[in-house]
Amino acid sequence: MFSFISALQLSILMNT
Repeated sequence: MFSFISALQLSILMNT
């Protein structure tokens, strides 16, 4: 589950 959240956070960070 952590992997999913980590990937989501990374996606948002890169999107910014």
